[in-house]
Amino acid sequence: MKNKTKILAIFLLSITIISMGSSVLVFALGNDKGVITNTESLPKGRAIVRLESPTIASLEFSSTLPGQFNYEDVFGNALTATDTVPDTSEAELFYPVRQDISNQWYYDDLNQFNTFYATVENNSEVFGDYDVTVNSKPYDLRLGGDDSIIYPTDLVSLIQIKARKSGIYQLWLSDLTYTPGNVIILGPNGENIEFYNDQLPDNQRLSGVTLGKYICFAAFATGTYRIYLPTSDAKIKIRCEYLNPQTINMNSEIDVGPDPFSTSFMNPEYSCNVYSVKVRDLNKFYSYFYDIEYGAPIDKIFYNLGEQTQIVNFNEGFNQILPMITRGKVFIVIDNPDYFIWADDGIQESKPVKYSMLFKEISAEKHKPNTKETIAVSKSEGAVAKKIKIEDTSILCLEHVDIGSNSPNLYSRANKIVFKNRDGIAYYPETQEVIDPYGGMSYYVILAEPGTYFCAFMHSNSETTEYMEFSSKVIPISNTNVLSKDADENIPESQFTDITLEDWKNMPEGTDQGQCYGNGLEFTAGTDFWNWEYNLTLNAEDNAHIFDENEVLDLGIMWDDQLNDFFNYTEGIQPGNDTLVPFTAQTYGDAFIIGCEEKWYSMDLEILSPATANIYYWQYWQGSGWETFSTSDGFLDGTHNGTHSLEINGTISWDPGTGDMNNWAFYNGGENTGTEVPDTGGRDLYLIRCICYGSSFPIPEVRQITNVKKYIRIRFDLDTWVSFDTDDRDRKVAYCEVDDTTWNNQYFGNGQGKWTVVDNTNSMRFNFEERGAIFSIALADLIIYDFKGNAAGNAHRLNDSLTWSVAIYRTVGNSQIINYDVGENVATKYSKDQNLTELPTDYSFSVNASELNYVYIGITPRNTYDWSQINLKVVNGTVTGANLIFPAHYSYDTINTLINTYGSGIFDIDSDFVEYYASGGLPEFDYNMSMEFGFVSDLIYLELAVTTAVPENLTLIHVEVNQFDLNMIIIGEPGFPVWAIVLIVVGGIAVACVVGWFIYKKNNPGARIDLSKITSKLKLKRR
Repeated sequence: MKNKTKILAIFLLSITIISMGSSVLVFALGNDKGVITNTESLPKGRAIVRLESPTIASLEFSSTLPGQFNYEDVFGNALTATDTVPDTSEAELFYPVRQDISNQWYYDDLNQFNTFYATVENNSEVFGDYDVTVNSKPYDLRLGGDDSIIYPTDLVSLIQIKARKSGIYQLWLSDLTYTPGNVIILGPNGENIEFYNDQLPDNQRLSGVTLGKYICFAAFATGTYRIYLPTSDAKIKIRCEYLNPQTINMNSEIDVGPDPFSTSFMNPEYSCNVYSVKVRDLNKFYSYFYDIEYGAPIDKIFYNLGEQTQIVNFNEGFNQILPMITRGKVFIVIDNPDYFIWADDGIQESKPVKYSMLFKEISAEKHKPNTKETIAVSKSEGAVAKKIKIEDTSILCLEHVDIGSNSPNLYSRANKIVFKNRDGIAYYPETQEVIDPYGGMSYYVILAEPGTYFCAFMHSNSETTEYMEFSSKVIPISNTNVLSKDADENIPESQFTDITLEDWKNMPEGTDQGQCYGNGLEFTAGTDFWNWEYNLTLNAEDNAHIFDENEVLDLGIMWDDQLNDFFNYTEGIQPGNDTLVPFTAQTYGDAFIIGCEEKWYSMDLEILSPATANIYYWQYWQGSGWETFSTSDGFLDGTHNGTHSLEINGTISWDPGTGDMNNWAFYNGGENTGTEVPDTGGRDLYLIRCICYGSSFPIPEVRQITNVKKYIRIRFDLDTWVSFDTDDRDRKVAYCEVDDTTWNNQYFGNGQGKWTVVDNTNSMRFNFEERGAIFSIALADLIIYDFKGNAAGNAHRLNDSLTWSVAIYRTVGNSQIINYDVGENVATKYSKDQNLTELPTDYSFSVNASELNYVYIGITPRNTYDWSQINLKVVNGTVTGANLIFPAHYSYDTINTLINTYGSGIFDIDSDFVEYYASGGLPEFDYNMSMEFGFVSDLIYLELAVTTAVPENLTLIHVEVNQFDLNMIIIGEPGFPVWAIVLIVVGGIAVACVVGWFIYKKNNPGARIDLSKITSKLKLKRR
């Protein structure tokens, strides 16, 4: 008896444990209901709505009270039209509010933004509760068969399809009124499914209404697909068909379509053919030819990217490359909706389609970095693939030069020519592309992380084998430090880091343009790195090997103004000669004229007899007369020793690229005494002169003129970009571009001395993690000009490297970061609807912002996702700009989505403060500001740009952040269906019985189960 009691206790305990576990599982289904309460102090009530999984649903409000209802984002922006229910005597009211699911995103790392707020504003003086429930009732659509009729409810137009096979599914929508851009399809795991839509020809001649609208999407995974199909129609006539794909085998030709004059040609029918290609390895390429003999079909390729599907065009042509996007099955759809047209006389004319396809698999051959090779692609081969192994994160520079009139085409996706296989996805790194129109060259500068990269070349379908020269250069990335500087100080150039941009050594002869390899600097971006800048400088002194080139003067003539005559000293001023050149004939207007076939910017004068009066001026020929140099021309007279020119040996210099020197033009003509220019002998000569405006004794003389420096000008486009290491998976490195800037058509001459750009856009401020980063630069459209023989200059190639100096820095002393814990405060009892005019300083947090440009207040909430209120008061200062910054943990997969969708998590809240600002404008000071928002992360930064009103007084910022303690509604939290719960309970009972039996058996070895009585009773019943 004791053993039986023990067994019974164990049995009951097992059932209890299983039941408790089932209850926990049931509870894990989530709280899909909530209550919103209005009070007199808070007439606008809210509830938090959190999306735990991709969801298409509606919110339903029910109450005995009237009200206004909508659905808001984290800043209170209405996502739906406000539904208003007036005061009524009805006992029960029901107000559905449809979600706008275009505002929802389904990436795990972006789940913080999948938070919304259901709001209720009371319409009467009676306050109370409003029940909120989530409603999602899909219509199950069967495959094939006749059309189904659906009557959309006021809640949601949601259709559900169970896909039992992978392939293409086609939804026929008859003449439904809908906007394709509003349709959303979610896969079995909540992934976003891309689709395309079209329609068959009108069913009436001229302006008929089609009954053949349809949507096509790819199902890569089996399971349930949900289609959100909003429409204003009262009835949806819909049918779903499955299009089974035909497998494409390599090297097997497919030929589809009717021949001319056949019955099927003259009486065409709609066709939509589906094929599948198995991309087994991204280390290989898949070349194809797709030839459309006649017709104009829709050609699409469907890819599975895990979190979403993607559709790209299937391009017609010979020797094409299947877009390398992902490993796995790829679907190709060749759709012909326009299979006929209506002729003017009302006769249907056929428009069938006929095409051929052939696929081939191509293995990539190894290319050794820092080498050059010739790519040969035969017509029969169709394409050639190469792979390059990168050992360390580097700048990979590639060059392609056409050989011959017909050369291979380079395969690219969105101008990105190489990719890396990462977890079965083709990752295309950031690429800067330059195309040389003169030499048939293409240059690419690529930031490449360690790994193997692939590229391909396609035959252009000429009659012969095609050739291309392919070379690579791998530039190691140097390290640099992030410098600190005061706002009003400059960084010494000794702290800059030099970057060398080497020229392409193998440029074809005769090519005017010269390109450079790119380069990069690696640094660490700290957690407070939103306040940063960089300076990039090209120094003439650091590039003397390019700019320091001497020129020989072609003309040296003395002009005697009294005699109106020229005296030629050209031979005397040549290098090595020691002829004394008089600079005046001792009368007013006398001048010495110097000319050169090329523009120059400096020369050294050795003075024998110095001048004794300030009567000498330097001028240049501007096309129709002489113009005196000014300081805006960069003019410096090194022979001027404080009293007058031509007093000491020195350098005369000017800058032909600045001021009015653009007017410096060559003279080509005979002797002209009226304008005081000599005969140039048919040469194009740039002229300057030193003219006397008085009389002088002794006459200054020059022993020699040396170091005549040719003026050289560089034109270039400068691309700079910053990339973050954003991938923490399995210690992998993945650099993603987060900021890029381009300066187009920049000019720099050796007369300028230095060319500098400063980027102070603070565009990296959304980094809130300690991350490795790379600052990269590349030059595009690079041309070096000299100015021999024409005003525009002659372009010639770069024959050496360029040296740049780079400083990455952040200013100190103009920003302050302060931590503030909302948990120290009481619950919110204020609201913007009450027009807050006084900040309750008992609970405020004060910041000394004197002499600061930016203040960053790191706010930690008491309740994450709760609705919150910022109350702000500035004393003796002005807040000229405000942002809320939501820190984000970036991953490679989501960074672009976050940047493109949420502005990197940075939200401008100037307008919000203005809206709730008691004094009526943000630029005021010593007033109160207030705004509300949803606190959707575990930390935010309140960024305030501050200006002090009276410098000698303290600038104080008082901040109070409170939260509303709202109820939360969870939508789509993982749970178990009823059948699973029943199975668990039954299984638990069975396990409990087995466990109990073994325990009893152990204590009673001779025990056995006698089923004879049960079987005998069953036999009697059967009889």
